[in-house]
Amino acid sequence: MIMFDKYLCSRFRSVSRLVAITPAATVSRSAWKPMPDHLFWSVRQSLKAQMLHLVRHRVARQHFRNQGSEAHLDRLLRNADPINPNMLTWVSRGDSRPTSARRCCSRISTGCVRFFGDEAKPVLFIFAGKAHPADVPRQDVIRELNRIARMPEFEDKILLLEDYDLHLARRLVSGVTSG
Repeated sequence: MIMFDKYLCSRFRSVSRLVAITPAATVSRSAWKPMPDHLFWSVRQSLKAQMLHLVRHRVARQHFRNQGSEAHLDRLLRNADPINPNMLTWVSRGDSRPTSARRCCSRISTGCVRFFGDEAKPVLFIFAGKAHPADVPRQDVIRELNRIARMPEFEDKILLLEDYDLHLARRLVSGVTSG
């Protein structure tokens, strides 16, 4: 909130509450100060690190619940490094359409390996969500993603998160590069 107060103006929070009540209330752009790129980027990287901490915690919890080994968990989480969050992170959340995840599934399985092959530019796909018991197409997509994520060439590049909730959704949205 300090960044908002400093660069958007101290009235931003009170005015943003008024906007919901009266749409005519706006903050004058002359009250804004340009935020330096390095500050914006440091906030961005901090949000991504927080997201990756939560992702690591959730993946570790579900991995040990399924009796996975410590060595396998280390391989899974190799790219989800909150200390060095300089990778492209793509998230598909449970509230998004199943067609986007299905499209990604088909692209991954039909030879998009070159996209993942460059170790200098790591990529991390995070899929989180739940399928309704009656939503068979979404269940099929999740099964296909699970099959692909278990392949050796993708095991540290695709993470599936269970127990999708609002806390996880907020963190994923705030820390994602693309999604």
